Amino acid sequence: LDVTVAALVDPARLAGDAARAHADYVAAGGTTRVFEPATARACDVVVDALLGTGLDRDVSGPLAACIESLAAAGRPVLALDLPSGLDADSGAVRGVVLPAQRTITFVGLKAGLFLGAGPRCTGRLSFAGLGLDVPAPGPRLGRLDGFLLAGRLPPCPGGCLYGVDRPGLGLG
Repeated sequence: LDVTVAALVDPARLAGDAARAHADYVAAGGTTRVFEPATARACDVVVDALLGTGLDRDVSGPLAACIESLAAAGRPVLALDLPSGLDADSGAVRGVVLPAQRTITFVGLKAGLFLGAGPRCTGRLSFAGLGLDVPAPGPRLGRLDGFLLAGRLPPCPGGCLYGVDRPGLGLG
């Protein structure tokens, strides 16, 4: 397997976990090169590990240009944790997003994978708990359908179920 990391910043500027991960990668024989738009067109698959759950503003500048060129390359994308540019809590696109054909999310399911643009940007979703012995949190999201709503809403004329025989109902 031939893997090359295309970096947007000089690896010497990395700190913390990113610096440690880069050092481990190089020690194992990995290579890094500067990202250029042609990089995406020359690969078979893009592994998206650009941004994560800490994204708190719209993506802009060189990072946005990188995401746009990766999306335009038409290569399959595997997103790690969540697609870059997708807000982990709301599913909003923060400026630009790199849609994935497959996403592997870690430790916990992020609400943004199921809300807003999340479902159309995530592709096939897989979960990896990374072996942590942490109790699974209770569900933060629930799906309302006609059967759940039927007992909570006034009777529908003609005995129909909401959302089945009538136009859908949206609640906010």
